[in-house]
Amino acid sequence: FPERNESSMLFVTNIEKSFGARTLFSGLSFILNAGDRVGIIGRNGTGKTTLLEIIAGHAEVDGGEISLQKGATIGYLEQSLEATPGKTLLAEVAGASERLERLEHKRTLIHERLASLGPGGEHDTLLAELGEIESHYDHLGGYTLEYEAKAILTGLGFKENDFDRDLTEFSGGWRMRAGLAKLLLSEPDILMLDEPTNHLDLDAVVWLEGFLNGYAGAVIVISHDRRFLNRMVNRIIAFEPDGVKLYRGNYDSYLVQREKEREVLEATVKNQERYIETQQRFIERFRAKNTKSTQVQSRIKRLE
Repeated sequence: FPERNESSMLFVTNIEKSFGARTLFSGLSFILNAGDRVGIIGRNGTGKTTLLEIIAGHAEVDGGEISLQKGATIGYLEQSLEATPGKTLLAEVAGASERLERLEHKRTLIHERLASLGPGGEHDTLLAELGEIESHYDHLGGYTLEYEAKAILTGLGFKENDFDRDLTEFSGGWRMRAGLAKLLLSEPDILMLDEPTNHLDLDAVVWLEGFLNGYAGAVIVISHDRRFLNRMVNRIIAFEPDGVKLYRGNYDSYLVQREKEREVLEATVKNQERYIETQQRFIERFRAKNTKSTQVQSRIKRLE
């Protein structure tokens, strides 16, 4: 994985996590930079989601340290949106920023007050305050937020007539898409997704790939979708039976590297077996000879 540089945002240093007597990972270290696309792979129950929970601050490590660049933000899609009765799909997704909601509320109150005032005095003061609010609202993307929300929702498979539907009308899978839309709209510096393609059809997956490939921040994604990983990631964190390992490249590149490691390991084992056989033959041949006793004992210790 890359070295620390000016675009580094997340620093994971020698972390370890266990559940009872079972160690999920230990000594895990890596640095995440802006633009990195990291795929996390491995069998279910090996600790992939736990790693995301730790990075998000929802779980503690048993050892090591997680640190974040000052000002960097993390967005983590854990589950589908909870459906609040009376709130529409678009209102829920486009209301991703609490600051924008407060500004919009304040702007509404000022407009109502202005309607009851004549020129001069308080009217002019409120106009000046409204101008500052409008400028701040525009700076935060308030005027484009709804447009962007609709574009993301459309990309994820929603229709225009869905925007004003109550969120409670949607199934769990579609609320999952709504949760993903809200997260994408919030544009965190580090975007973490756990099996994001599970509830998406092919068109939505293709759209998501395009969105993530153009994303300015870093992306960490847990996925079993080989095609998605090949097109999306440039780093792999693999939860293997022999520990957690880091690889450069996409999923196919990981498979090639893993196969080379296996070949090297097999060759090493064969060489070791030949060495053991040679030493054992020497020990058996000269065990009874006093002149060779020192060499025999030395080789016995080496085999141990």
